[in-house]
Amino acid sequence: MAREHRFFTHDLQDTSAFQKQMTFSDSLESSIFFQLTKVLRVKPGDKVCLLAPVFEGSENTEFLYDVTDTNKKAVVLSLTGKRVNRNELSYELDLLLCLPNSPDKLSFIVQKSVELGVKKIILVDSDYSRMNQKLREDRLLRIVTEAAEQSERAVLPQIVTGHNLTKFLETQAQLPEKKQIFAAVERMNEDSTEKDFGFLEKADLSKGAMVLVGPEGGFSDAEKELIVKVCQGFSLGKRILRMETAAIVALGLFALKD
Repeated sequence: MAREHRFFTHDLQDTSAFQKQMTFSDSLESSIFFQLTKVLRVKPGDKVCLLAPVFEGSENTEFLYDVTDTNKKAVVLSLTGKRVNRNELSYELDLLLCLPNSPDKLSFIVQKSVELGVKKIILVDSDYSRMNQKLREDRLLRIVTEAAEQSERAVLPQIVTGHNLTKFLETQAQLPEKKQIFAAVERMNEDSTEKDFGFLEKADLSKGAMVLVGPEGGFSDAEKELIVKVCQGFSLGKRILRMETAAIVALGLFALKD
């Protein structure tokens, strides 16, 4: 059986643009054309699954194509069918991530977060954030896209930048309708931190959930005071985890709740 290659389109922004026959080239979906011809070296009969980056309606439709012709200038695809992708979580899960101290660490966390099903990744500065390099949003988008394709996601998660943790939490606290924020914390007020994961059984996730993960140095005292007021704190165990480990474990718990 021919392998199916999955792609989120870039030039084609909604499913109405997907035709019975598609021709990708340097002028239409050039990055996909490059992958198909230079990297994957597809040939007639190979399978391609196309997804639009934004979907309308409740169903996440995948469009299935066969490669019917390929050459140095174009790849021709013919529609063979459609199907509904049911791989998304039943509720919206967001990651509220304090900026780490290196772009490589950020890339790793973003990649694994997408694989675990997050809908949005909100990057915030915090008191102990130590990211000195400029964020490359184009690189992050590429990582998000590749991770979503690899994990057979139906939607392309969103990256949000430019926020400060304190201001973000203060704003969230004022919203009448909001996702509950769950903070992965260590060595905080005993009364404000769940020591087991029973809170997940009691949590109402119908409005979505947001998981907060701090930077390498943890949260400042001022941030901890605000977190106690705005968030549901929970422990990830007796040991102190690296932030990338904390992000994966915390999001994994919520993903398995679905």
